[in-house]
Amino acid sequence: MIPDAEAAAPEWAERLRSWQQGDYCLDVRQVVVVDGIENGDLLPAAGDALGFAVITQTCDIVNWGPAKEWVVVAPLVEASERLIDNVRRGTTPAFAPLERPPSPEVVVDLNQAMTLHKSLLASLTRVAGFETDAARSRFADAIGRKYSRFAFPDPFADNVLRALRTKLHKSHGKDSEQGRTYASIDFIRVVAAPSWDSRDIRVGFRFVLAPEFRRKEDRAVMSGVLGKLLAGIDWPEGFQPEDPPFTLMTVEEMTAAEWLGSQEVDLNFISISKPAV
Repeated sequence: MIPDAEAAAPEWAERLRSWQQGDYCLDVRQVVVVDGIENGDLLPAAGDALGFAVITQTCDIVNWGPAKEWVVVAPLVEASERLIDNVRRGTTPAFAPLERPPSPEVVVDLNQAMTLHKSLLASLTRVAGFETDAARSRFADAIGRKYSRFAFPDPFADNVLRALRTKLHKSHGKDSEQGRTYASIDFIRVVAAPSWDSRDIRVGFRFVLAPEFRRKEDRAVMSGVLGKLLAGIDWPEGFQPEDPPFTLMTVEEMTAAEWLGSQEVDLNFISISKPAV
């Protein structure tokens, strides 16, 4: 049903106002997936789920009108202890944690999103997935991370970024020069010259410090650690580092042109837990 632009909001639209992104429902224990096609028709099937969480933004949930009658939901699934640990650390973007899950082992599977009409959502029992704005904001960030990550060229992603991720992960959270340096980084961006579509690409890293780690006297130590980090990476054919290969900076020192001309690396786990320095 597509609502008329002049139509009044239906009576059930008021019940949507209590729903927020990250709230969930345990009334429905299936997720619809398509596992085949026959004579041009899709063949839907029901997958198992413990319920579903709404991943549509809150402002879009509560609005009603033309082209605003649907919400996107994702199933709640049980996860292993190892997967839950990875989800909490931010190393598994296919899943997102709730602050108030129905049980500790339950996470949101962002790989199996589906749409529901808002009238159906309004008829279901809402459970608040979050208590704090900070946790709800991290959930929104996880959704954005899943669906808006930049598609780096495979040789760069499979060799350089994978090696970088492994090296960062080994020292993450440790009380060492490496651990403290990696915990000091808010995010990492990379720039390619002349472009990611070129045959020979020079890549530069921009390590951007978190607000609490911007003391300039620490930068010499940090630069030494980051220099060794990048020096130990084997670059694939067609890619080579800039000279110098990286810049350590604050967000205030980064220009708008540098921000727009670079891409963020999906290594969010490095800033999840920051030891003191």
